[in-house]
Amino acid sequence: MNMEKLSSVVIIKKFPFFVWNKKIYPLERELEIKECKNEKTRNEKFYVWKLLQKTLKKYFGIDIKKIDIKKEDNGKWTSNFFKFSLSHSKDLVAVGISYKEIGVDIQERKNVDIKRLIKNENDVDKDDDVLLSIKEA
Repeated sequence: MNMEKLSSVVIIKKFPFFVWNKKIYPLERELEIKECKNEKTRNEKFYVWKLLQKTLKKYFGIDIKKIDIKKEDNGKWTSNFFKFSLSHSKDLVAVGISYKEIGVDIQERKNVDIKRLIKNENDVDKDDDVLLSIKEA
């Protein structure tokens, strides 16, 4: 897979999964997660953000600590460097990252052939549970 040409990636992962560092960047997001009263929602928000951090680093070579990510007045987290979308449901978290607008939404659905949704099976990284799409520039 030629990651230099990636323009979009969507990763779905079952959680909990192992993370080396429990720290969340930026601090404002870490505090937002810690203040969440519902433990299930707090875990979903933690793991979806950790997946964002991992995906940025792995597929785009971006360290989240070195870019500007902020929370808009409407509550949505944004970056001036890339577009991203987050979703969580039950024990799954999803992250979509692109240089263009992108949206992801996971919902429970039974009897779906995931291989049918993958553009190219060679694009699936064995460390990720499911990679739905990679588009090359």
